[in-house]
Amino acid sequence: MIIAIGSFQREANRIIRSRNYLPIDSPEEFLAFESKSSEIPVIILSGSGAPRASHATKWAIENFSPEGIISFGVCAATKELIRSGDIVIASDVIELEGPPLEWSMEIEKDALEPDRKMLLASRAAVEISGLDYHQGTIATIPQIVTGESIKHWLGQTINSTAIDTESYAIASISHQSKIPWLAISAVVDDVHFNTPSTSRRIGIGPNERGVKTYLRHVTNTPRDLLAIIQFNRYKNRADASLETFMLSFNEAIRVATKL
Repeated sequence: MIIAIGSFQREANRIIRSRNYLPIDSPEEFLAFESKSSEIPVIILSGSGAPRASHATKWAIENFSPEGIISFGVCAATKELIRSGDIVIASDVIELEGPPLEWSMEIEKDALEPDRKMLLASRAAVEISGLDYHQGTIATIPQIVTGESIKHWLGQTINSTAIDTESYAIASISHQSKIPWLAISAVVDDVHFNTPSTSRRIGIGPNERGVKTYLRHVTNTPRDLLAIIQFNRYKNRADASLETFMLSFNEAIRVATKL
């Protein structure tokens, strides 16, 4: 059995509906869904941030004894020519701790590399499905980055391809438990897009967070309205890419495990 660990319900809704997942019992701070087929991954949604992702991964290992774990979700691009909806496959994941001012002092990173068989299956999945993809470093950071300048700086200084807030935590627990893992992410915002500042003030739990949630904050920051609308369009593209990838990956990993 493979466990797929993500952050938010919106990112997984298309996948959950397409395979008729049903909710299962889990600790109240996150959500879990299971299909009737053991060949389809159990989905666990932890909410945002490394501590929640670590907790969900440990719970998944204790309760399901998985043969593999896939970290899936959305990210921000930190390099040129990466567009909204593209898939980023992690060739390795690193963690940047503390506030942004400290990141420049941490050039030497303990990178974790994914399982080779799962990595090959992910490459097959994107090629079969026709998704645009990139392979490179995903850097996990402790907070959402909203500005173009810092995303660009991370791409140049750390040589990251994309950034998120969970992948390293999931990979680290999987690595410690000697469980094969993979990290993939769908790009929401490219390196030039300034993410609406309201994204920092949305809750960290896994439940649905649609555009209406962001629009509630527009009365305080009306200048963000157009950016919020654009951000929602980008999220729709990323969510659609995640669904396409996961459906193709299920078949690709099934074939790979028989080789």
